[in-house]
Amino acid sequence: MRTFFLFLVCCASYSFLSAQQQIDLPEARFKTGDNKNYSQPSFDDSKWQTLKTSEAWDEQGYKDYDGYGWYRIHVTIPSSLKNSSYWKDSLRISLAKIDDADEVYLNGKLIGKEGAFPSDPGGYASKWSEPREYHLGTNDSLLHWDAENIIAVKVYDGGGLGGIYSGTPFINMMDLIDGIKLSFRDSRAGENDKLIVPFVLTNNFR
Repeated sequence: MRTFFLFLVCCASYSFLSAQQQIDLPEARFKTGDNKNYSQPSFDDSKWQTLKTSEAWDEQGYKDYDGYGWYRIHVTIPSSLKNSSYWKDSLRISLAKIDDADEVYLNGKLIGKEGAFPSDPGGYASKWSEPREYHLGTNDSLLHWDAENIIAVKVYDGGGLGGIYSGTPFINMMDLIDGIKLSFRDSRAGENDKLIVPFVLTNNFR
């Protein structure tokens, strides 16, 4: 009985920690081509097309387009996101996967890059299968709490599908749950019709 109670406590704690506040980013304004001004917060993108961020651009009217494209995401980040977090230390911007190479700007400043563009030293390199995740300290002056932020993503597609895909991008806080892994093993019947469910709770922060 004591073991089962401990199991329930662990599951409840894990579920509670997993239920942290999250801002989904299901849409972005989009334009093909390349212009450095597209990274700037003051740029007027009101006439750009709106695309889903969970599907490649080929599936949204740009079939077989290879080359450069820009996404611009307008998002207000509430301070409640930070205040409800246990650590209150680092913000995560997750952009799912991007086919093939990208640069990511927050409010006009480059915060990350994966892969390489044809004009880069060494030439083009694809990172189409790599998840994009970028972290910023909550005290970073780039972040505009309780105000609009512009995430601008420059993408180069060298062939096949292009753009952001494989999941909906989101923003949340890095928190205690990111270091905890709960894994279950095959259950089995024990004595007196008891169900035995082995599990492992791992702390990756040690």
